[in-house]
Amino acid sequence: MNLLVLSGCGTNLSRSFWIPRLFIQKAEEEKLLQVKTELPGHIINELIMTCNDTYLKDSEGISTRLWNEQHKLIMPDAISNFLFPYMEKEARELLNAKAKNWLLMKYAMQVWNRVSVAPYLKNAQKKRVMACCGGNGKPGTTFVVLDSEENWLM
Repeated sequence: MNLLVLSGCGTNLSRSFWIPRLFIQKAEEEKLLQVKTELPGHIINELIMTCNDTYLKDSEGISTRLWNEQHKLIMPDAISNFLFPYMEKEARELLNAKAKNWLLMKYAMQVWNRVSVAPYLKNAQKKRVMACCGGNGKPGTTFVVLDSEENWLM
């Protein structure tokens, strides 16, 4: 199955963007689908023209003319075979990292909302969370769990 994905990456993206991104990544890993990223031809031509304006020399002479001819031949190949694949790889890695980070933040908020409330005891045989101290990784997040006799379990 081929799928064309052309999307912008704004700063205020919601669940409707990040969750499908993770499903697409997983399906790609399992070889269920193939995502192909392309730029429209006019964008590629504009990029080539910008590179030509930047790298071609204006002076006269045989060596300058040869330099310009070689760069005109090399530039489309360099963009399509080196620059664009690298940019695609970086974009995929960035989107995947942001999607995973978004999901982890959502999970963290759900966990925090559950453990930051007052102790809950439905019956005397169940465990209960008494305290939760959020950390940034050093020393980390700490949970204190007590049983019905108020003995530490963790």
